[in-house]
Amino acid sequence: MNKKITLLLGAAIMALSAGAAEAVSSYSGYLNVDMGGEPLTYNGAATVTITDHGDGVCDFLLPDLTLAGLGNLGDISVPACSVETDTEGTSTYAGHVESLSLALYGNPIVAGVDIAGTITADGVVDVTVPVIWYMDNDCTNKSEENMVPINVKFTSERSNYASVNGYCAVVSTSDNTNIYSHNPAKFDVFYTQDEVGETIVNLSINGVKGVDGEEMVITGATVAKDETTGVLTFTGSSLSSNAGVVNISNAVVKPATNEADCVFTLDNGNTIIFSNIDNWATSKNFSGFLNVDMGGEPLTYNGAATVTITDHGDGVCDFLLPDLTLAGLGNLGDISVPACSVETDTEGTSTYAGHVESLSLALYGNPIVAGVDIAGTITADGVVDVTVPVIWYMDNDCTNKSEENMVPINVKFTSERSNYASFEGLYAVAPTEDHNAPIVYRQPAQLDLFLTQDEVGNPVYNLGVNGIQYADGTEAVTDFVVSGVEVEENETTGDFTFAGTGLTSNVGTVAVAGSAAASENYEVVFTVDGVRDIIFQDKVKGDVKALNAVKADIYAVKGAIVVNGFDGKVTVIALDAKTIAVAKGDASIAVAPGAYIVRAGNTVKKVIVK
Repeated sequence: MNKKITLLLGAAIMALSAGAAEAVSSYSGYLNVDMGGEPLTYNGAATVTITDHGDGVCDFLLPDLTLAGLGNLGDISVPACSVETDTEGTSTYAGHVESLSLALYGNPIVAGVDIAGTITADGVVDVTVPVIWYMDNDCTNKSEENMVPINVKFTSERSNYASVNGYCAVVSTSDNTNIYSHNPAKFDVFYTQDEVGETIVNLSINGVKGVDGEEMVITGATVAKDETTGVLTFTGSSLSSNAGVVNISNAVVKPATNEADCVFTLDNGNTIIFSNIDNWATSKNFSGFLNVDMGGEPLTYNGAATVTITDHGDGVCDFLLPDLTLAGLGNLGDISVPACSVETDTEGTSTYAGHVESLSLALYGNPIVAGVDIAGTITADGVVDVTVPVIWYMDNDCTNKSEENMVPINVKFTSERSNYASFEGLYAVAPTEDHNAPIVYRQPAQLDLFLTQDEVGNPVYNLGVNGIQYADGTEAVTDFVVSGVEVEENETTGDFTFAGTGLTSNVGTVAVAGSAAASENYEVVFTVDGVRDIIFQDKVKGDVKALNAVKADIYAVKGAIVVNGFDGKVTVIALDAKTIAVAKGDASIAVAPGAYIVRAGNTVKKVIVK
């Protein structure tokens, strides 16, 4: 080989080797600094750079070390550090600078700096940087009075004040429905600083499903520490977080025993629960209707109520019907039945059973004793059907089972309203003055007759048409309800007659007239605000053809307009919007030659008469 070429190749190889040796790696992480034992920086964002020269030598650089209250001290630069890498790829670094020029409040100072720490093969950094500030700027003066230690620590992981391992759940704030079930998580308490160096308490839950990165970080909490036990209690409202605005409902952490009980409510309608226990109890509320009778006499009709099921797992739950209030008897108290059994079938329906032999309640403010049973089901869709037989022991002795001593109070809680009578049929909506021009054509619906009570316990009859659209098909009223209806029942035939004016409803003031029966050919008309009717009929009644969406046959002949197949109101309108003629049903309407708009019920047609 030519000698010149050989020299060139050798120089190129040396240059490549030198380039490979100058590998530069940057690591982002957190900086924690104290001076003389006083914290200066908590978890400050920082980056360090390692320049590897090969042969176990590198340079360490922490640029622009900025400390709250002290400003920018400058670069912590330690050249020619030693590096030793073990068989698992973890590198151990050590280095020293005897005299490093820095600045304090803009004035030059001299410091000695050491480097000691490791970086794993995965890039996890844990490096301490002890800095000694020589106050007289003479690094040879090692007197205690001359040396102020500034302890700098750089890590890939955040430095936490306290941590607890546990489990996290995300539930709906409104009804405690699980959104994300118990998930392994970690609760951390850590400090940061604001722009002027004030300490900020932050809470982190790592393992929150539905949050970016599955870590929810709450900023600005207030913490109180019991110096004897080390227990930390956190409070705060309208706090900022990466999951939304947060209120701390409850947050107690015991780092020494790895215990935590924390509840955070978010402005998005969710609640975050953290606990060190995997199978802690979860509660779920069910809203529905309460029907109660005592000794066969009705006390409550379709009263609004909520029951709570607290599931402890392993087929055990608590049942709670709070503040059972009965007309004429007042508030009896909470129907609370702990340790009920739960069995769930393959379709997700849970069957509940439980018993309390002696439950303390109140009657007219006086204490009473009652026995309570629970029996019923809740489907996977949350449909509840639970009976709660209550036995009131009049002498307050639950061991006295004599008939004279026991008064039964039968309580039933259901998701569905309890109806006195129901009728399947069709409904339509039309202007009061013209049922032949319906807004909503006949559609299937159910008419329900049910009872509620007024303020003093008197029964109130209500009519509901379930599943309707009230206006033009966009204004939905899922359950049209009218209260205060006058009802007459024929006990022989089972027929009901309804009447009333000036009644309240969820769409306006209503007048009602009509009847319903087990037999065919009945109709109930609800006139709303005097202008619009909701017409409920049985499925075979058809005396108003327009409600069945019958199309009229409209055509022109010489000197007339003919309408066939329709028996309602027919309107003929000229193109200047003036009404020319009004007729009833099948008709031949004489008109002058010209173009006209003809409306017959739901049929509108343009015709030209010659």
